[in-house]
Amino acid sequence: MGWTGTYKEKGESYDDFFNAEYGNESHHVWIGKGFAKNGAYYRAMKNTETGEIFAVIILLQHGSQSDRTNFFYKTMDETEGPYNYDCPKRILDLLTPTADEYAIQWRIKCRNRIEQERRLKIGSRIRFKNPVKFTSGRTASLFKIVQDAWAKRKAFALMAIPDEGEPFLCRIPKWKNYDFEIVG
Repeated sequence: MGWTGTYKEKGESYDDFFNAEYGNESHHVWIGKGFAKNGAYYRAMKNTETGEIFAVIILLQHGSQSDRTNFFYKTMDETEGPYNYDCPKRILDLLTPTADEYAIQWRIKCRNRIEQERRLKIGSRIRFKNPVKFTSGRTASLFKIVQDAWAKRKAFALMAIPDEGEPFLCRIPKWKNYDFEIVG
């Protein structure tokens, strides 16, 4: 299924927006509040016929506020194997057990992400499973977590420790989605 484009009022919460968008579902209701991070919105939904509570993941994109269509979203659930693992524990704890292998793997990756986030600190070193090749031609698999000086809130930046040459600051979008281990 593709993306849906529509108009979203500036300042309208994702909870309010998606309550209105999915408010007429006859056999499904939202449970609790949602959570948005890194271009995805997470929320628990209950099937009122079976009692099953599952995770819904909605990818988000914003356009120009002056456009009539300024908001785009793509809805999926945990059984579709989404590649977004920032679902918080409070939502994961609402979900009922499942036999679906994609959902099980997604839940494990989300819980692993929570544990990893808890352990990441300024000064931590991480090693990516696969080396990262930069446009300069340099490669690195080892990185040091540093404070992002340009961020408005506490945020991590990466300093690449390349196989050859001096360390350098870099940006790797959604780097927490890549396989890595904390090595120090």
